[in-house]
Amino acid sequence: MPARATTRSKNGDRKGSHTQDPLDAEAKNRIHQLLDNVREQTKEKSESERNENGFVEGEDPDNPVRIYCDGVFDVFHVGHAKVLEQAKKMFKYVYLIVGVSGDEETLRLKGRTVMDEKERTESVEHCKWVDEVICPCPWIISVDFLEKHNIDYVAHDDIPYNSAGAGDIYSEIKKIGKFKATQRTDGISTSDLILRIIKDYDKYIWRSLDRGYTPKELGISQTKALRVKLKEKLLPMVNNSVGKVGKDITKTLDKWKKNSSHFVDHFIHQFDRDYKPKHELVMVDKAILRDDGISDFDY
Repeated sequence: MPARATTRSKNGDRKGSHTQDPLDAEAKNRIHQLLDNVREQTKEKSESERNENGFVEGEDPDNPVRIYCDGVFDVFHVGHAKVLEQAKKMFKYVYLIVGVSGDEETLRLKGRTVMDEKERTESVEHCKWVDEVICPCPWIISVDFLEKHNIDYVAHDDIPYNSAGAGDIYSEIKKIGKFKATQRTDGISTSDLILRIIKDYDKYIWRSLDRGYTPKELGISQTKALRVKLKEKLLPMVNNSVGKVGKDITKTLDKWKKNSSHFVDHFIHQFDRDYKPKHELVMVDKAILRDDGISDFDY
């Protein structure tokens, strides 16, 4: 049998006959067919996503994607603003609708708020990412609500939100493919802000008293005001104290600190029932929790 003819290229490589391996040819055909299918599917998808004006979803300035965000938005902060910014930037052109929960439903299902619904609504309205505000908004979003307001997607963080005696209140929206996940900002929430203030409760009271506010304006008793003033006067002395007197004062202040920790948990729990207290929710020694939510401790 004669040997297969070969030629040598300029670089010295041997080149055999052009006979192709049938397995290689079959594999290449499958790859080309797969690529053709992907291109066709991509083209079909792109065409299906185009509106009557020929724009892909979110690319038509005259037909922006309508996205809905909802929440309590109490003590509006940078975490709220960043969530709304994420929603606004999900597509090139977005009309952002924000739902603010009403006072009555929020108090019943979540807890007390610092700001009333009018203040919370106005805070959201002043955010530059927001186009429209609905208040009060439904606690649980229905398909009818989406259709009524021509909402394309609902944006919220993806953590299941259990409330109103039900499971995840966004589960139905997720099932129909109308949910878009946002990311929370770590370390910042309304509960965190309230906690920061309450941890230094006496310092804020002292600062306000020192600026001329009266105990009545601060919602505290005259006795409480005197105790705060005394405590703030004693602190510098404690830092420089020695001997039994210093130890006794330090012991008293430690007791105040312990009671204050319980107070913080009680207070924050009024504003967020989902808050997990660091201490057992029991009343501290001689603490009086008034109807207006201000605790006055009898240290």
